[in-house]
Amino acid sequence: VINEEIVKFLTPQPEGAASVCPSLNCMFMFYKSATPCVSNEALENIVVSRWKARKGDFSIHFAFGGFREFAKDSRRIQECVSEGFIGRFF
Repeated sequence: VINEEIVKFLTPQPEGAASVCPSLNCMFMFYKSATPCVSNEALENIVVSRWKARKGDFSIHFAFGGFREFAKDSRRIQECVSEGFIGRFF
């Protein structure tokens, strides 16, 4: 089960802090319910922080209701896109 705590746990922390799976270069998460139990802001944080912390190739695939539209309007995610980030949001 994906929830807010798991997403926050997988979100890289500021430089100098320990991070879980720092070399993670591919991520696929989905939520079957129409109402996800993870906020768009938490998903935005993991996308942006993983993009900024990447070492080499990086891909992310999310299937969370409403996140695709949120990502299109997110200034932070669009900055990553302008740097070359390609996310797949369903």
